Amino acid sequence: MSGRLLASVALAALLSMTLLQAGAAHAAGNATIRVYIEGPNALGLNKSGEYKVLVVGAEGPDWKYEAYFTNGNTTNATPTKNTPLKGNVTETSVLINVTAPSVKGAVDLYVNVSKGTEWRDAVKTIQVVQPLSVSCQVENPSKINIDSLPVQIYIDDVLVDTQRISISAGQSTNITADWIVANPPAGAHTLVIKGDVDGDGVVSPGSGDIYTAKTFYLKQEGFDWFYGVVLAVAVAAILIGMILIARRKKA
Repeated sequence: MSGRLLASVALAALLSMTLLQAGAAHAAGNATIRVYIEGPNALGLNKSGEYKVLVVGAEGPDWKYEAYFTNGNTTNATPTKNTPLKGNVTETSVLINVTAPSVKGAVDLYVNVSKGTEWRDAVKTIQVVQPLSVSCQVENPSKINIDSLPVQIYIDDVLVDTQRISISAGQSTNITADWIVANPPAGAHTLVIKGDVDGDGVVSPGSGDIYTAKTFYLKQEGFDWFYGVVLAVAVAAILIGMILIARRKKA
């Protein structure tokens, strides 16, 4: 077998493994279609989430899907086996909205796609965790009101939260964000906070929008105190930058 052919075979195998790990683990069925589940690997207690079910090779209007949580403590979760989500597969993908259980641990999101006697399913294991909540008091020491400033908070390049904040001149507000992650590794992590000052929907640092990046550290058992300090500094930097820009625009 030639080296080029071997490389092609290896690449195909790698792609298949990637799709399997992305959500088709434990897949079974007698249909020739393929079903994959895309979405977060972790959900916070009682938090909602959205998952995309990809259906490959299902032609015709008669394919149906059913989805629910199983294989774990599903207290207060939706959907469940007794109350599943059901519908028709009219496109190559289906969006399903879920609510995580109120008990920590692993649960499986089970999806079955069928037509008559043909069927194929997929299972994605999801870790239900206690969110790591971060909050800080933010002051506006200027004489300019901050009105509905968009703020996005990223940790390790993953969007953690999107908020709009309004602070009257000389007042303060509390900003709280949840980091929903299973077993975050100890050590350095990157926090990025973006503020869309001009409100055009795109954060462009070169055009006057705010882009602040900081590093924080986690101890083995959870948050290091330094994390809260870093977040406060980062948000303060956003507000100071926005105030300076607003003053330049009014000048």
